[in-house]
Amino acid sequence: MPELFVRQAGGGALVIYHNRFPRAHYLQLSLRGTRSNSLGVGARVECEIGDLVIRRSLFPVVNFLSQSPALLHLGLGDAATVDRLTIHWPSGEVQRFEKLAADRHLRITEGTDQLRTLSARSQLSP
Repeated sequence: MPELFVRQAGGGALVIYHNRFPRAHYLQLSLRGTRSNSLGVGARVECEIGDLVIRRSLFPVVNFLSQSPALLHLGLGDAATVDRLTIHWPSGEVQRFEKLAADRHLRITEGTDQLRTLSARSQLSP
């Protein structure tokens, strides 16, 4: 069964995608600024897993007839835990979190140590 159907604006060919990749671990982040802008646009994130460092910047771009969610997706491969997550907010504040479980969508608010789980793979799986 296809997972996604796509049509181009104004018609065009129908494209079908089927994800055949093996299931891997992930971490999604929604940032909420308090001193920075409310969506955390411009924030830089570093995710450390052993010797591996994954870097992402939050720059959601909206183009004509399209949108991008203001969230960061980190593919973690076989790693079930993030050793350290560092967020560099546009305000200059830096936050660090240690030993985060994978396979969840977290909301992180600038200036607080609280992490709110918005969803987890265990909640989404049948």
